Amino acid sequence: MFRDLRLLGLKDPRESGIIHLWDLPSDLTHVDLNKNFKFWLLYSAKNITGTWVELGKKLDLEISKNRKCKQIDCILSGKRFKLSFLIKLVDFLNRNGFCITQEDVENKTILLCVRGNGGKRNTNAILNPKFPFDFNTVEGATIIASLLGDGGISSVSLPHYNNNEVVLKKKVYEAYSGVFGGFVGASKNYYVRQQIYFPKIVGLILTHCFGLVKGRKTETNQRIPIFIMNSNDKIKGAFLQQFYDDEGCMRFKREDSFRVIKLKLANVLKADKNQHSNIKLNNILEYAPSLIKDIKKLLSDLGIESNSLRCVEIYRTKNGTYNTKWNFDISKKPNLKTFLDKVGFYLNRKQNKLIKSIDTYHDYNKTKQKRLIDVFKLCIELQNKDGCVMSRTLANRAKMSQEWSKKIIQQLREENKLILGAERKSFRGAKYFVSEN
Repeated sequence: MFRDLRLLGLKDPRESGIIHLWDLPSDLTHVDLNKNFKFWLLYSAKNITGTWVELGKKLDLEISKNRKCKQIDCILSGKRFKLSFLIKLVDFLNRNGFCITQEDVENKTILLCVRGNGGKRNTNAILNPKFPFDFNTVEGATIIASLLGDGGISSVSLPHYNNNEVVLKKKVYEAYSGVFGGFVGASKNYYVRQQIYFPKIVGLILTHCFGLVKGRKTETNQRIPIFIMNSNDKIKGAFLQQFYDDEGCMRFKREDSFRVIKLKLANVLKADKNQHSNIKLNNILEYAPSLIKDIKKLLSDLGIESNSLRCVEIYRTKNGTYNTKWNFDISKKPNLKTFLDKVGFYLNRKQNKLIKSIDTYHDYNKTKQKRLIDVFKLCIELQNKDGCVMSRTLANRAKMSQEWSKKIIQQLREENKLILGAERKSFRGAKYFVSEN
């Protein structure tokens, strides 16, 4: 029977990333079928019971006092109907010798919506839905990442995406269409709208089947769905690309060695105020957003090492609660190169900046060490000439500031290459000697 078929070997969508028609909330989802198939189902069932009223009774539908079944009458007149009715109807037929499969019904479904969706018939609906909805694709990963990035699901279940970049809005729209099917309506015009919206039925599907949470992401502490976490490298890369296009930034200054991909996220801080300083000082990870920890895990799965999570700010919101901001960086040339190869940016300006940062990359630690070696040679020359090393004479010899020379001397002392010979006294500066070790 139809219900039995739904339970045979089918995985939870949260684990599989695949959504079938019968996974949807049956009392909230309204459908329409191919006209010939719909009438064949109805009249086949009526032939078994003899009348529409008797069919209504068999399906436990409400029968009016004047012996009418309003629900069936509405369907016969062309109106959309609840998925729960469709399930009952197919179950009834299969119990009476028919063999109607799940694929039969999905292939003949032409519309999905919620009741009272407003507007014209096709507005706020999914047209010709592409069952099953498979999120184990680049498009599926893009949808989930966009919802956790610059998009979201409103309190009334409307999925939305907000971005100034037309190219990103177009990419997200095409991802929704590629997974779900067709959409119509001005709310999805990514050329004229900064924020685009998708039908409420899409929001219901995502919250019901994947456990995505409505409302502000800083308050819901949303996690990445498990099927994305367990997916292959291609899907993980697609998710990270969309998310970093939304939330990440490429910090690159050609004149120095600062080249990192930075990510910063915030969430509500649920802790006593007297704990705030300790949380920020010690970066207590249990207070970090679950989402940013999941992002680090996906990067690690792809072989991309990232720096430790840091609590960079705790601030009070307008409604009196406290939020905390956390960030981490991806640095070092091998990690940036792996990010480019396995993730990359969809936005050209970010992608070009990443490529330039890799092409002009120089290892800061190696540069620092070479500089210390060169300065140490100068210190040896100064000791041979003056009998000691002083910050003033080192600054003059290296043609740098005295403040710079003091920092360099401190670094050389930490490496036991210079030792303090005489403390600073009055106007006479401190003297240092080259270590014999």
